[in-house]
Amino acid sequence: MRIYDMFAKKIDRPITGVIKVGQIADSDKKQELEEYVVTRELTKHFREFFENYTRSIDTPTDEMGVWISGFFGSGKSHFLKILSYILDNTVVDGKNAIDYFREKDNLRDDPMILADMERAAHTPTQAILFNVDSKSTASAKSDSNAIVMVFNRVFNEKLGYDGANPALADLERTLDEEGNYQKFKDTFKELNGKEWLDERNKFRVIRGKVAKTLAAMGRMSEQEAMDWTKAATTSNYEIAIEDFAERVHQYIEKSGQRVVFLVDEIGQFISTDSRLMLNLQTMTEELGTRCHGKAWIVVTAQE
Repeated sequence: MRIYDMFAKKIDRPITGVIKVGQIADSDKKQELEEYVVTRELTKHFREFFENYTRSIDTPTDEMGVWISGFFGSGKSHFLKILSYILDNTVVDGKNAIDYFREKDNLRDDPMILADMERAAHTPTQAILFNVDSKSTASAKSDSNAIVMVFNRVFNEKLGYDGANPALADLERTLDEEGNYQKFKDTFKELNGKEWLDERNKFRVIRGKVAKTLAAMGRMSEQEAMDWTKAATTSNYEIAIEDFAERVHQYIEKSGQRVVFLVDEIGQFISTDSRLMLNLQTMTEELGTRCHGKAWIVVTAQE
């Protein structure tokens, strides 16, 4: 027998060397879950996180901020993605994410950790995983409100609203809350022959069509619609952190789901800018105060 044949898996199988948050193909997810090695140190981190997370399901808390730090290549992004798969109860290759962990060393003999992971996985949750730098524009990085703008963007995208234009996303949200969003999409297709979700990324070019759609469905007069679309093309949109936190709170109350923001590389994004650090701190405090442990922020940063 050759040494090559003694291993349970082929030793020349392709393995991704660096885990990236943006890799979302099912094949990537499956490899990340199958190849994940739960060391004794990671077992402690899993225990600490899920003990606190499941406690917040039963007991209101404002302690819902998690800071994951480590040197380059230490596995921060991989750990973050694993948390997102479990919290979102992701199904990969016909198996729930939690099922990949039942036979892993250091976990299979610890029923308490698995029980906490299981409970977290089966609690309805919107897990929003993203790289903060990839969701921010170059001009926005110099803005002290950059953190809340990025959070607002990814939250809109997760709910199916436009991420690139927050003013347009607000319109979609308002129409949705009124029960008129589907009517808007149907009217837009009737007038233009194209699906709204395929065309909305061209908003600056098609804003006249949007105005006609709003007027045709009786939502606004044509002049009001033109004025709104003109204002929505400007880049001076702002949202206060407390308003965003209230938006998340309202969503949680209406949907019955928890919300977890999992943010990769926040440390490099903030760098030495104390304004951005304050922005993140205030965001965490506001979500903790308003959502009482039903909204979490988990971030990674270089050691």
